[in-house]
Amino acid sequence: MPLSFFQSDPTGVRVKVCGITNPNDAAIAVEAGADAIGVVLYPQSKRFVPLASATGWLGELSGTVARVALLVNPTHDEVRRVLDAPVVDAVQLHGDETPDFCALLAGRGKPVLKAFRMRCREVLATAATYPVTAVLLDAYVEKAYGGTGHAFDWQWLAGFQRPFILSGGLTPDNVRAAVQTWKPFAVDVSSGVEACPGKKDAALVSAFIAQAKGMPQMKKCHK
Repeated sequence: MPLSFFQSDPTGVRVKVCGITNPNDAAIAVEAGADAIGVVLYPQSKRFVPLASATGWLGELSGTVARVALLVNPTHDEVRRVLDAPVVDAVQLHGDETPDFCALLAGRGKPVLKAFRMRCREVLATAATYPVTAVLLDAYVEKAYGGTGHAFDWQWLAGFQRPFILSGGLTPDNVRAAVQTWKPFAVDVSSGVEACPGKKDAALVSAFIAQAKGMPQMKKCHK
């Protein structure tokens, strides 16, 4: 299981492609060099996919990429059921989950990511103390939980000490500068590499990962 995604790597940034809804897009992400993929288990999302319907193709990815399941304001029982699924390597909590809620998930044997919607700089003080494996910093958009295409003010990151995953508004055009300037240990992208919600664009995925990792872009053909 490629849990190295959740560890800071001085040799380069990690990349997570979120909002994967089908096996073809998963294969595109893996081939392009993604370290993790995300599946959205939040029914109100345009990128929602039931875990039961994704189990087959997620299982085929075992050992190639970290498989992260995104949940929004779940119950503890819901999170535990997802964590117990063999095709899930980690969960990402993208709602208003409290530190106590997250602490109760410790000891389940799998990483827990907590996303924070950056409404203001002060959110960072909260993010710094959460008892989770890693924190993900995303834009605040009212009544939306990720995948909005919006960025927050990255200047707020100045002086933030906890290793973090940067998300929100990232594209192939701005990810390299974001990585070089703000030094996240990982970046997370969804709408920035889509042809339409729930459908990834292979060229954009490849370009994004190449730019994030500072690699020469490889031309690939997908049917």
